[in-house]
Amino acid sequence: MEQGERRENKHSDKRPDKYVPKLFSPEGKPYNINQPKIGFRLNDEDDRDNVTLEVALYR
Repeated sequence: MEQGERRENKHSDKRPDKYVPKLFSPEGKPYNINQPKIGFRLNDEDDRDNVTLEVALYR
């Protein structure tokens, strides 16, 4: 009976909520989030109409 009770308890436990990162500040500015630690360069200061994102990917 203990094994049956364990199985029931295992299924009745709620999983913790998945972490959802905040991507933008309250002012609307995007946060710099680089979770896999991939090298990149973001240039948004030269021209206000264009944004350049260079990403160094590995294979």
